[in-house]
Amino acid sequence: MRKKWRLTAEMIEFAPDARGVYALWKGDEIIYFGRVEGEAQTLRSRLLEHLQPGARRCLNEATHYSWEISRQPAVRESELLSDFWLARGCFPRCNEDETVERVVKQMQADR
Repeated sequence: MRKKWRLTAEMIEFAPDARGVYALWKGDEIIYFGRVEGEAQTLRSRLLEHLQPGARRCLNEATHYSWEISRQPAVRESELLSDFWLARGCFPRCNEDETVERVVKQMQADR
């Protein structure tokens, strides 16, 4: 997920109406990985939710977003979180409630 767009309602209109995973960035730093599953939400609708008042305080710092369509968003999100952990020894700061155990369990359950 290298390509990123400004996190504005106008730019989110170009995000797909599909399920998948997304990253929120603050400048050049990934601060959050999220996923969209099921039929009720899409990448576009979920990203728009992050612009609404009352969004998690940490996520209010986001300036950009990126996305990836996925047939197994939970698996892909776990992979992204695991890769981030292995590269940096921590999770993105807005995913701080994540644990290595949860990521590993999720990957095993979804395969």
